[in-house]
Amino acid sequence: MALAGHGHNMLLYLILYEIFKNQKSIDKYIMKVSPNTLQVPSPHNNRPETIYTKLRNEITHRVDSSPGETRSGIIGNTHNLKCIAHTAIMAEIRIIGVRVKLNAEFTQE
Repeated sequence: MALAGHGHNMLLYLILYEIFKNQKSIDKYIMKVSPNTLQVPSPHNNRPETIYTKLRNEITHRVDSSPGETRSGIIGNTHNLKCIAHTAIMAEIRIIGVRVKLNAEFTQE
């Protein structure tokens, strides 16, 4: 189901996916930095997943929810996902910065 105009939400989730490599790790990180995030049972295995993963899956897979419900969920949650992605990006930049600094220290003659 394509939801025009909500590519921003998908891009934010994609950034998290690039950093954490899978949905389980993304949800684990989200719950660490934003422990009050809504969790719902996954329709596939009944395990908890964050609202962000639920919405991402509703966009990319056929599901029983209506496009209007998904659209409302995205509109209501994009700001928080943006804050979570920002936190993850900044943490990743700090990690890369430390690596670069360490590499520079050990490669100097």
